[in-house]
Amino acid sequence: MSKEEDASAKQLFSETTQSLAVLIRAELALLQSALSVSLTRIFLAIGIIICAAIIVLVALNVLATVAVAALTAMGLQPVSAGMAVGLGLLALALILVKLSLYLLRRAYRSAVKPAQTLGRDAQAIKAAYHEH
Repeated sequence: MSKEEDASAKQLFSETTQSLAVLIRAELALLQSALSVSLTRIFLAIGIIICAAIIVLVALNVLATVAVAALTAMGLQPVSAGMAVGLGLLALALILVKLSLYLLRRAYRSAVKPAQTLGRDAQAIKAAYHEH
């Protein structure tokens, strides 16, 4: 191998290493961005779960009041109204919990995908270096 070929190989290796470093930095930046978005979605979902939990407590309070009213008054109309409010709040809480679970699933998937891509890139780089 001549000195020119040796210098050319060194330059090619240097350029490849620099390009690889740029690629890894870009992948890490993408991963960081995806994790940031995922964390925001996770905190939103947790907030919705907390809201749903508060609504469930209020609904249970209303339903307990209805049960007491049913036992004391034995009047159908106040009980029916209380049951409608309590069941409506429970339905709302269920919808909020389902929404938060959906958001958590989406956040998890968006966080995992860039990490898997980074892992595949690292394996490809490793394989490429082992070939040479």
